[in-house]
Amino acid sequence: MEQLTQTIQIALAPVFLLVAMGSLLNVDIINWSIALCVACGIVVCLMVAMLILMGSGQQALWTPVAASFIVAMLLLLAALVLFMLEVRLAIRTIHVPSALLER
Repeated sequence: MEQLTQTIQIALAPVFLLVAMGSLLNVDIINWSIALCVACGIVVCLMVAMLILMGSGQQALWTPVAASFIVAMLLLLAALVLFMLEVRLAIRTIHVPSALLER
C-alpha cells in the first residue's frame, strides 16, 4: 500500500506543477499576443495575394501592399512586446532565491 501511495504522489507532482505554472501566466496578455500574431499572419497572406495579383499585371496595388506591410510589422511588434511583458511578469513571479538553488 505504501508503494502505491508513493507512486501516486510521484505521478501527480507534474500535474500540480502544471497547475501552478498555469496560474502564474497572465492569460489576457498571452491571448492578445496570440491574436496579434494571427492577425499579422492574415495580413501577410493578404499582402502575398496582392503581390501575386500585381505580378499578373495589376499595377494599382502598390499602396495597399505597402500599407499591409506596415500593418503586419506593427502587429508583429505589438505581439512581441506583449510576449516580452508576459515573460518578464512570469520571471518576476517565479523568482527563486539563489540560496535555494543547487550549485
